[in-house]
Amino acid sequence: MNIDFNTYVGIGTLIATVIAAVGLIVGIRVYHRQMNAQVFIEYTKRYENVLSSFPQEAQKVRLDLTGKPPEPSKEITKAVLRYLNLCSEEFYLWNQGYLSKKIWQIWEAELKRTLQSPLLKREWDELKKMNLKLIQSSLIMLIKSKSIINIQGIISSTADGAFVLYI
Repeated sequence: MNIDFNTYVGIGTLIATVIAAVGLIVGIRVYHRQMNAQVFIEYTKRYENVLSSFPQEAQKVRLDLTGKPPEPSKEITKAVLRYLNLCSEEFYLWNQGYLSKKIWQIWEAELKRTLQSPLLKREWDELKKMNLKLIQSSLIMLIKSKSIINIQGIISSTADGAFVLYI
């Protein structure tokens, strides 16, 4: 079998092209993972800041589904507003494809639990009075995506499968 120089060049070009394509794909995946890690780190810092803004007595019952919330205060309402704002931003990032599904699932589970707490249910009534369109629209998007359903007092489903946000 006699292979000429042009055949070697063609095969070499093909191999180089395949290697370059694989390298590009791997590079994009690595970049995407790094960006998800960066977003995770940044939002974890923001989450820590939001949590530290909760008054001490509210921190204890924020995730407690049976505990009695502390007396209402402006500080608690502000902290809940900061929390919901952070959650709406996280949802937006996930919904637009800037955040991996795995990271969103971690945050979503905690969001669902928090929204079911007596503290958040009480504060939701206070926040409704503020007419916060950004947070409300983000929560509506959450409902439409069926990520968060049947959170009594805030979100519920109707007999026909539609969702209602108590705003």
